[in-house]
This record gives sequence, structure tokens and C-alpha cells, in this order.
Amino acid sequence: MKLFFKNTYLFLGSWLLLSFSSKAQVRSSAYELISSIPVEAKFFTSDKLQQLYIVTPDNTVIKYSPDGEELFRYNNNTIGELTHIDATNPFNLLLYYPEFQTAITLDRTLNKIGEFNLWDLQVVDVRAVGLAVDNGLWVFDAATYTLKKISQEGQLLRQSDNLSLLLGLTPSPSKLVARANFVYVNDPGIGILVFDNFGQYDRSLPITGIDDFQVVENRILYQIDNAYFIYNLKSFGEMQFPLPQGIAEPLQVRLQKDQLYVLLEKRLNVYGGNKK
Repeated sequence: MKLFFKNTYLFLGSWLLLSFSSKAQVRSSAYELISSIPVEAKFFTSDKLQQLYIVTPDNTVIKYSPDGEELFRYNNNTIGELTHIDATNPFNLLLYYPEFQTAITLDRTLNKIGEFNLWDLQVVDVRAVGLAVDNGLWVFDAATYTLKKISQEGQLLRQSDNLSLLLGLTPSPSKLVARANFVYVNDPGIGILVFDNFGQYDRSLPITGIDDFQVVENRILYQIDNAYFIYNLKSFGEMQFPLPQGIAEPLQVRLQKDQLYVLLEKRLNVYGGNKK
């Protein structure tokens, strides 16, 4: 849950010279603090333009520029708790409210431009939602244990086989990410299930115990407890990514190009890559 960019990310460049092995040695961080945003947040995400989207306890979405300036706000408390934002497309932001099985899309200024009521689309129990490359929706329907793709007009375009029959397990996903020709569905107990662009199951990755993750080129980035890791999709090796000194209990960590974001209890720190 892969979008390939022509420019290789700065932070990944240094890691390309290292061989990936199971639990490779941690090296010191090359990131320096460049700004700190005082905010209390449930979670946050970022887009490829290094813009930030912070969700506060009252379900307000606050968009920040790469240098930490507040830009826009959005709030909707009529349809339950906001639990997920997909900022794959910074011009078509996806928000998901599971209590009402409703997905909303916003433009770059956080004005509402669309809405999907998944009950009306006969998708009964959606646990994970992600934006498709064509701005449709990928959803995991826990009632049928299937991955489904829905067009912007609400038509069912793709559907996987029943995963509980295929795997002999009952998936309970927490997050879904679509990148290029693959869809990544995370189940903390099973791992990351990989599907092709037609919605058919391809393989499972042995990354368990996580709730959040990123897909950047041919790597998966994720946090386990207070540590941050990179999983290489080509070598299938895992390396711990060093966080800046003094970061003991991060609530959430995210990398975007040459910037590292660390959410703490009352603030979000932004670190820049040391280019010396």
C-alpha cells in the first residue's frame, strides 16, 4: 500500500550502499531539527510535496506547509471519528470515517469535493480504505474478506478472492496503501498482504505487529514500539533506521524525501537531512 519518483529520496540514497540483513546494525542519525510544531495530535500524514496533515483529538485536519506554516483546516464531526487520511494525491485527499462507513475527498485547500457512502455501495464492513492511482477507492470488506476497487462513480471494478479461504486465516486489516501496480494491506497479526492492480492476492510479507507503514519506491517503512525500520522489497532484508538523539517514545514517525517527522505528545518535530 508503489508510486515511483524519478528523483531518489535523499535519505534512501545513503542506505543503498548498505547490505540489508535481518536486524542490521543501527547507525547514528544524520538528521537535524529544523522546526517544531506545537500541537496535540491523534496522528498525522504527509504528501510527496512535504506538506503535513495533522489530525487533532476533535477530528480537525490541519494542513501545514513544508516549513511548518499552517495553511488550511477542515472539520466534520457529524459522521463519527476520523481514523485515516490518504495523502497519496495532494490534490485529492482521502478521509475515512468508519462509524458511518463514509469516505470524503478534499481538494488542496481542504474543501470537500466528493463523498463515498460505502453502505450505499453495498460494501458492508470496511476496515481499511486507500486511494487508487486513478482516484477511485480500494477497500477491504471484512464481511466477505475481499479487497474491492470502487470507481469514482461508485461502480465495483475489481474484487479479490475470499482471503479467509485462500489463506486459511481471517484477515483484520488496519491500513491499506496503493502504489503503482500493487496494493498493500496490513494485518498486524498476519503481515502485509500484497495484491496486484487487478485485486488478486500476490504474496504476504512477514512484517507483523504494526499499525502504520509507508511504501517508498521498493521499500516499506514502519515503526515497532520506539524503533523505526526499513524493509527492502528486493532483498527482503530489514534494517533499523536511526532516530535523532533524545527521541525516546515517538508516537508516530514518517519519512518524506529528505525530511523526517516525529510526532510526540505535545508537538511534531521536523528534521532535515544533513547534506554535509
